[in-house]
Amino acid sequence: MAPSSIALAAAALVAAMSGTLDAALPSPSPLVSVRVADLTGRPISDVKAALTEAGRLIATAAVRVDWTICDLADLSGPCSAPMARGERVVRIVALPSGIISGRVRLGYAVLDATAQTGVLATVYLDPIAKLTSEGPVDEATLLGRAIAHELGHLLLGSNAHSGGGLMRAVWTLDELRRNRQSDWTFSERQAATIRRSASVSVK
Repeated sequence: MAPSSIALAAAALVAAMSGTLDAALPSPSPLVSVRVADLTGRPISDVKAALTEAGRLIATAAVRVDWTICDLADLSGPCSAPMARGERVVRIVALPSGIISGRVRLGYAVLDATAQTGVLATVYLDPIAKLTSEGPVDEATLLGRAIAHELGHLLLGSNAHSGGGLMRAVWTLDELRRNRQSDWTFSERQAATIRRSASVSVK
């Protein structure tokens, strides 16, 4: 084969290999935009620590989160703009005084059952603080887990709970003490649904 023919063949092979490699590379993880309104007056550093944990857990579903912490005193801030398509809101609130007795939910998500989607999730700080007072886990970590759980409901489009993992209905002190990784992750099916939901939101 002539030198020029060898060069052309090599170039064609490189081009073909490049195309194959590009096709094999994973596509960028979908991004979910979430506004966070803290109505409890916590230090911003505590809120950021909780969001770091929540983002880490959502990342186990191969989804990234862009958090915007709302300054409720700034009427011209980024949270004053109309919500974009696919954007969600998480608010952190305090329960009325004296309401904590027995088993109390850590939060809830508002969903449209017909459309199987939701925009608003609420997390209660007081029962989280009560659980963490027992010492098995710090408050920012548990708050982050609760945020990830409720955001999971919004992305899954369902208020249903699973028998295990992050989306189970009840979190016990024993589970918090054991701190098994499997208790704080999504199932493969949940992760796939969350990725689809996040991908659709940005189109």
